[in-house]
Amino acid sequence: MSKIQLQTHDGQDFDVDKEILRYSATIVGMDILDQDGGQAEAANGKRIVLQVDANVFRLVIEWATHHHESCHFGGLCRANAEGGAGKESPEDKVEEWDADFLKKLDSDTLFQLMQGANYLDVKELSQILYKTVANILKGKTPEEIRKFVNLPVIQPTPDDDEKAVLNGPHVKLQSSDGMNKAVTLRTAKSIPVVSELMGNAGKRGLRSNGQVIKLPNVNYNALTDVLDWLKQQDEKIDDDDNWKEDFLDAMDQVTLLELLLASKDLGLEDLLTLTCQKVAKMVNEHTPEEIRKMMGIKDDLSAEDKAIIQKQNDWVIPPPSPNPAD
Repeated sequence: MSKIQLQTHDGQDFDVDKEILRYSATIVGMDILDQDGGQAEAANGKRIVLQVDANVFRLVIEWATHHHESCHFGGLCRANAEGGAGKESPEDKVEEWDADFLKKLDSDTLFQLMQGANYLDVKELSQILYKTVANILKGKTPEEIRKFVNLPVIQPTPDDDEKAVLNGPHVKLQSSDGMNKAVTLRTAKSIPVVSELMGNAGKRGLRSNGQVIKLPNVNYNALTDVLDWLKQQDEKIDDDDNWKEDFLDAMDQVTLLELLLASKDLGLEDLLTLTCQKVAKMVNEHTPEEIRKMMGIKDDLSAEDKAIIQKQNDWVIPPPSPNPAD
């Protein structure tokens, strides 16, 4: 096979077989593969420099060489520029050699290779990389995903109230998405689960002030709502509970459900009772179709299924009116 020389943007030269380069639709589109050899040049005579670094290009060439030599894709020994000649693996399946090839790469290199494959338009490699990353991230928590992609957690800027808290004895509550919220020791001890965690830490000889307490099942938005609730509850000195209803009425359905789950996880029984009552009232005031729409639940029942359910439960569920205007 004849070779042609290409240069990566960090100045390294690669002499690569033309048949291997055909895996890249980008390179095929440069119209350089008909040149006799030597340095790849554009029509204006300037040397072509690939916008990819040497380490990534080396991996692409290694991958393409293996598949070319094994005639892996669809029994063909090279890809073409019209979408690639390969057969897609079903769904998330990645072939054993590809899995082993990618397994040795750290997350940074994996994402750099993904960018390189996209720039070079190596469709089969891109498909494999997407499946690999999807398989790696499947079932992972937001914290685990953030760690895998080396994404730093950007802590929210403390407001004036939180700045005041930070100046005194406090603990930091860390949400499931890795963000911290500073609260006074008094507030922390008013949350049963947090109070218990603080007690356990004390038994292990850990200091309370400045301690980070992780709440793996409570996201930052729900944690903020819980703390707002506790703050308002602390500020109300009369017996007027109307503020509680106003507080919950201001929430959309998703936020309300997140608050319900957070209050359950944190052991806040009064808040849990009120949110459950609110959700029950919300359900009673809407039709099943409206509830499905609010909750994002797919209606997978056929008309026949609905008719059977209606017949079995017509003593509870009134049949729908044939004319909505009636």
